[in-house]
Amino acid sequence: MRAHFLSVALIPVLLLLASCGNIRVGGERSVSDENDRLRAQVHEQADRIKALEGERAELQAKVAEGQKVAHSPLPAEATDALPRVTAVKISMLSGLSPVDRTKPANEVTVTVLPQDGRGRFTQAVGTVKVSAFLSPTAAGGEPTRIAEGTFTPSQLRDAYRSDVTGTYYLLRLPLVTPIDRAGGNPSVLVSLEFADALTGEVHKAERLLAPVQSTSQAGAAGPK
Repeated sequence: MRAHFLSVALIPVLLLLASCGNIRVGGERSVSDENDRLRAQVHEQADRIKALEGERAELQAKVAEGQKVAHSPLPAEATDALPRVTAVKISMLSGLSPVDRTKPANEVTVTVLPQDGRGRFTQAVGTVKVSAFLSPTAAGGEPTRIAEGTFTPSQLRDAYRSDVTGTYYLLRLPLVTPIDRAGGNPSVLVSLEFADALTGEVHKAERLLAPVQSTSQAGAAGPK
């Protein structure tokens, strides 16, 4: 009888333990969900602390650089080795977005490649002005501006990307009016002007984003 009583008494405890993962905290979320939220918050705070430490270290480096230059100019060899933007290019990765041509285009993505005197990518500090034009379909027609934007030095820095496709600045320009691409992408001319904040020089670039045929048209034309 006593053993039977203990067995009956333990049933609620076992049920409670089995459902611990679903216990509600404040009647809103389970313990598991709360733990996940707290872990995500800890990671987010750690990333924020790391970013702040990086910004502080960079600011200290800039202050030290200014003090050093003020008291002792850089040697000629060091000055010659400093990379500076001598040209900007618009990458072939630029184009209308989204990539899926069955959907209307709502923006132009412009991939910018600042280059140093050796033709290599270099980070840039300055202001970028970009315009995109729709090429006229008839001879003698005027191009139509479909997007434009100005990016400040801080916005340009935020646009920095580095991935499997390379290192570049990715600028996004919303279109004034979405473009239907049922028959393929139209020809779009992108014009860019970069004003270097360090040297005061202005560098310009243009690229014609050639039209891309629709799937049915490409199949009929065959490979090229």
